[in-house]
Amino acid sequence: MGSCQYEGDVFNYQGAEYDDLGIDEASQFTEYMFNHFKTNLRTTRTDLKLQMYLGTNPGGVGHAWLKRLFIDKEYSKDENPTDYGFVPAKVYDNPIILKADPQYVHELETLPPDLKRAFLEGDWDVFAGQVFSQWRRDKHVVSKLPILEECDKVIGFDWGYNDHGAAVFVARDKNGHVYQYREIYQNRKTPEEWAEDLKIACSLTPVNAIYLPHDCFSKQQGRDSIAEVFKRNGLQNIRRADTLSKNARKNSLALFHMYLSDSSDGIPYFQVHESCTNTIRTLPELVYEEREGKPKEDVDSSCEDHLYDSLRTIFIEWGKPRGHGGPVRPHDPTSENFLPTVIDGRVPAPDIKKLIKGTRKRDWRYT
Repeated sequence: MGSCQYEGDVFNYQGAEYDDLGIDEASQFTEYMFNHFKTNLRTTRTDLKLQMYLGTNPGGVGHAWLKRLFIDKEYSKDENPTDYGFVPAKVYDNPIILKADPQYVHELETLPPDLKRAFLEGDWDVFAGQVFSQWRRDKHVVSKLPILEECDKVIGFDWGYNDHGAAVFVARDKNGHVYQYREIYQNRKTPEEWAEDLKIACSLTPVNAIYLPHDCFSKQQGRDSIAEVFKRNGLQNIRRADTLSKNARKNSLALFHMYLSDSSDGIPYFQVHESCTNTIRTLPELVYEEREGKPKEDVDSSCEDHLYDSLRTIFIEWGKPRGHGGPVRPHDPTSENFLPTVIDGRVPAPDIKKLIKGTRKRDWRYT
């Protein structure tokens, strides 16, 4: 028996060998965690069939990849369809619990409509808690990009070592349309190695700025900050994104919804090139943070949110897309709590003295 709360926890099992592996509530695991555990299924014995069993309900951070593999049966060229099988099991298939606890069925039948379809009927087309329900692959993913020479090109970065780090390469044209044309998504890389990868990418397509979150400007245990490492290794135009403000996460989520919406010409403000496979995979999988009695105002940080975080460092600096006026508001339609207006398209600057005291320390150590 073991636990795996965060993506980085998979390394606690690195090198272990299992004949059988069971994951309970698999929808609480990211696809990266699932793929890592598959490497633990190995043996030298010839009389065993290695197997992995997953039990789950619809919903959660892993909803999208489970639905792709087991419900929609959509596989990449590296996946063998015969490796996956789905056995649906509803509460009505369990005569023991129906007899012992009939109230349990009644509780499922009185759930809100989306939860009822998911938990009682086993409907995988319902995705309770999905953040970016307006995401449409046919609208937001493109196979061709416009000529980017005259566009404002920047990089958004989110640091990770055991968890993934992410860099997104984004261009904005004169009409306000935004295109992500490249991504780098990797873990177990030092800041020096990241600097080298970014420098190579910038030599191919120069950028005007590289936006880093506030924690990349903090020293840890006497080491240079990530921003200092990047500068020392030849990266230029390093800028600090305003990710420390009190309402930065709420406002950046509201801005993200704006960029996914359609502009006046019917085309979304933000589109992703089809080569950015991890961005395309992870954005629609994000779910809201669940806080009882609180409005849905933030992404659940246990999701695979690294590429989202790197993109929002850009959006929070660029502000609202052209054509959007008025205050930035939370997306949750049931919420009456509007967020502060973004002044001149930007989140107001933070009061550093007030914020530092309550800021959660984020460790970027990699050794």
